[in-house]
Amino acid sequence: FFDQFRMVLMTTDVDLDQYDNFLFDCDGVLWKGTAIIPGGLRIIKALESQGKKVFYISNNSMLSREQYVAKLAKLMIKANTDQIMCSSYAAAQYLFENRQLGKVYTIGQEGIAMELAAVGIPCLESRLVHNHNIPRAELDDVAIDPEITAVVVGYDPELTYTKISYATWLLHQNPSVAFISTNQDATFPSAVRVFPGGGACVAPIIVGSGLASCVVSGRLIGISTSR
Repeated sequence: FFDQFRMVLMTTDVDLDQYDNFLFDCDGVLWKGTAIIPGGLRIIKALESQGKKVFYISNNSMLSREQYVAKLAKLMIKANTDQIMCSSYAAAQYLFENRQLGKVYTIGQEGIAMELAAVGIPCLESRLVHNHNIPRAELDDVAIDPEITAVVVGYDPELTYTKISYATWLLHQNPSVAFISTNQDATFPSAVRVFPGGGACVAPIIVGSGLASCVVSGRLIGISTSR
């Protein structure tokens, strides 16, 4: 990507002076796994040295904005939360702005819970209560929290049948429960392999709940360049 970026600048009449803001995707573009893409840091530094604003965009919900800042720091890139827009943040903002402030059942990593906490929304994290499969014969005895008003599903490498079941029960028993998917990516790239992505995690809940659709917070990403 960055080789192509440099070639475009060298072989076209692109005038960087006419652009003030540059948005970079993260997973698979700026980095893969824990390694930055060759040339990535050099491009970022060059843009910043010219006074350009650089923003980092990701529909990956595994991390919060604070965690993205920390990850960028490990890659020698200095940023603040105002430069980050990720789908975990977008999901929390969607609920907050729509005044859906009740308890949320989350499937995914802690980034979702951290962003919900930042806007004062309580949650029941499946990774803490349902991270092991409960035997099918015992699932009928699992109590359903009546205070849950929304289900948020993100990429979860520890997805279990118990988590899928609990989410579908919540959506079945109360049609007013909001259903949000942080993203519907088919795949998730690592430095070595390509794995099933967030879309593969939410798909069985869509099928199991019988719902035709859900809100996809990764499609709601927006960023203010005035910050």
